Amino acid sequence: MTTNASPTAAIRTAARASSPPGTTPTTRSATPSPHRALATPNSTIVPVDQLQPFIDAVPPGTNYCVAITALSEVAYSVDLTELRPEGAQRIPQTITTKKVDGKWFIDVVS
Repeated sequence: MTTNASPTAAIRTAARASSPPGTTPTTRSATPSPHRALATPNSTIVPVDQLQPFIDAVPPGTNYCVAITALSEVAYSVDLTELRPEGAQRIPQTITTKKVDGKWFIDVVS
């Protein structure tokens, strides 16, 4: 679940793991989470037990749109829009990546 290609590829892989295009998940769970496999050991990504209630609260039929803009070689502006049945919610984030042992990982999400 890591990539040597670029930090942007790691972010896109995480986004695709969250919501495969053209599919509607029947089970939403943070266990096992592909997101921790994409993160550094000290990453600010929320642990599974804290993430699961947020996943459970997302209504079925929610879709996502993600736009990624490079801010530097290791930092990215990620504009996530949740398209819920009751309306859209924009969630802007900054994601910082880190190269560890030749592979790119997500380090900080703010």
